[in-house]
Amino acid sequence: MARAPVFSVAFFLLLGLLVATAGQMTIQTTPVVMTDSTCETPSETFEGLCTITRECALACKSEGFENGHCGGRFRPRCYCTKPC
Repeated sequence: MARAPVFSVAFFLLLGLLVATAGQMTIQTTPVVMTDSTCETPSETFEGLCTITRECALACKSEGFENGHCGGRFRPRCYCTKPC
């Protein structure tokens, strides 16, 4: 019976480490060509989950892009857009 609590603690500790390091993972930074000759690339300055497109667009404009939007299903990120 003593193994069950130890296993639970170890499991949640590893799960916590996985979640904590997931934000530090490197994302793809090469531009992706979209339709209508618009290229998009992940923002280099926006931090955290992207939930408000307006804030993403402001970050992208400060990086020299025309606009930006939140994208992604499970982990929304800020993507900057400009003409290709």
